[in-house]
Amino acid sequence: QVFSIAVALGRNDIVVVLLQSGLNVNGCNEYGRTPLMEASIGGQNDMIRLLTDFEADVSTESELTLSDSILSTFASTDREFERPSIPEALLNHRITALCLAAVCNQLSAFDELIKAGADVNQETNGKTALMWACRLDQADIAKYLLQNGADPNHESETGDSPLLAACQFGSKKLLQILEQHGADFYK
Repeated sequence: QVFSIAVALGRNDIVVVLLQSGLNVNGCNEYGRTPLMEASIGGQNDMIRLLTDFEADVSTESELTLSDSILSTFASTDREFERPSIPEALLNHRITALCLAAVCNQLSAFDELIKAGADVNQETNGKTALMWACRLDQADIAKYLLQNGADPNHESETGDSPLLAACQFGSKKLLQILEQHGADFYK
């Protein structure tokens, strides 16, 4: 728990000491999230950079679903800091740091995660970061992902796609962004 709190509070100095003492940079906390996921939720670029310098794995999925993770987080009464809320419609999914950054609208975290090798088209539970951005009508995040190689025509095994998510949950602006980046409306 000390490691999670140090990450969430942006205490790079403490995190370095903990990692040098042998803590696993990819270990999950009691909420099923890695330190990199915690830093992504808060959009903490310096922490993301530090953790990836210590070889944090950007492709790791959470051990718990979002609903388990969120319930555990807010059931704890001794937490002194507040996290961004995650929409109820997105619960019951395992998720990566990149997808968490999309869900929590942390555009600032994307550069560091992508520099560290995050795959913008990695699918977790049938969803990519672009699909999450489209479900949440986050045009800036969708545009950024598309400019960095996200596939606007990616279709999961379950038939989900950025275009479908944008049609269900997004705006006209988001549909225009997808079209500008090659989304096939006739597929």
